[in-house]
Amino acid sequence: MAVSLLLLSNSAFTYEAKKRMLIRDNERCVECDSDINLEASHYNHDKSKGNYSDITNGRILCTRCHLKDHIENRGKNGLTKDANNWAIQRLKKRVAEQETQERKNV
Repeated sequence: MAVSLLLLSNSAFTYEAKKRMLIRDNERCVECDSDINLEASHYNHDKSKGNYSDITNGRILCTRCHLKDHIENRGKNGLTKDANNWAIQRLKKRVAEQETQERKNV
């Protein structure tokens, strides 16, 4: 199955890193086991930590779990309040678009 990954930032993980995370995480969301709408997600967004783009700082989440992660870890994920709010808004938009597409496919 061909899996495409979405990112909020195109500079976040390299293509190779995303591929390695997909293999490591069995091409599934590590939270809910979904195999659709997968995204490479950071544990910690603080670029000063030195491992920002390393696969040890990432995991595969579906868009819904990625949104949930940003909401639940607000203020604890290395992002400023404004940057995290921006990410939440982008993810909410993606979820809405995916739900619209899913309804069309039924």
